[in-house]
Amino acid sequence: MITKNESDKGDSGKTVPPCIEPVEVAVLLSLIFDGMSPMRPDLVMILESRGIDKDRFSHDVRQLLTVMVTTPEACGENGRSPSGS
Repeated sequence: MITKNESDKGDSGKTVPPCIEPVEVAVLLSLIFDGMSPMRPDLVMILESRGIDKDRFSHDVRQLLTVMVTTPEACGENGRSPSGS
């Protein structure tokens, strides 16, 4: 998986704050999307009962993650990650 650094705005026009490690974003995305493939049948039924198919769910998850990793407030008050880097 290729991640973009803070100076590359990619397709969304948003950047990842420097306090967030791109490799962590890549690992998180891999874990999330790996877990979405074998989704439990009961969870699929819950989504479908609300009119949400797998394509819409995947799109919505991508949008949510984009907001999560491109919002400066995600860095906290001091703009640094908990590890101090």
